[in-house]
Amino acid sequence: TEKKLKTIINDRKTTTLFSMWKIDDDRTKYFIYIQLLLMINNVVREKKNIPLLIILEEIKILLPKTASTTVEETLIRILRNLMSGMRSTGTTFIATTQSYFETNKEFRSTINDVILMTLNAEDLRQFSQSYPMSTENMKLLSTLNSGQTVLFSELMQINKDDIVKKYRAFYVPYAH
Repeated sequence: TEKKLKTIINDRKTTTLFSMWKIDDDRTKYFIYIQLLLMINNVVREKKNIPLLIILEEIKILLPKTASTTVEETLIRILRNLMSGMRSTGTTFIATTQSYFETNKEFRSTINDVILMTLNAEDLRQFSQSYPMSTENMKLLSTLNSGQTVLFSELMQINKDDIVKKYRAFYVPYAH
């Protein structure tokens, strides 16, 4: 209920994880995502500036490259609206994926910052076709090691002759 969700969000001492991994039926999973996100939206709009982090893990599974069902299209529309509308409420969204271009393009268009880590050959090919960048920066993308990242927004805002910086990131133990 929204009352329980309000209690969870206002509890600054506890981290709460909502997981859909055990739910096999896709329609049920999407329904729960949509309901939960709409309830979170109602709670944070009522009481702004509650620091809240929403992580959408492995978003390409939830929102694949092409939305094939009305439910997926509905979730994309709701996420786009929530992500743009909740910025002023202290809410941050992080969506993770192992393959950037396997994620729904309409969803990707709402993202402000993309942190690139080690890329597979297909993603490198897609980046080289989709975004003009120097040979040095393409080489930099192809040589990222585990724990090294590049900010995609920084990569795209530089002059063609500039070289992007690599950053070191410290991930949780299971991230490679």
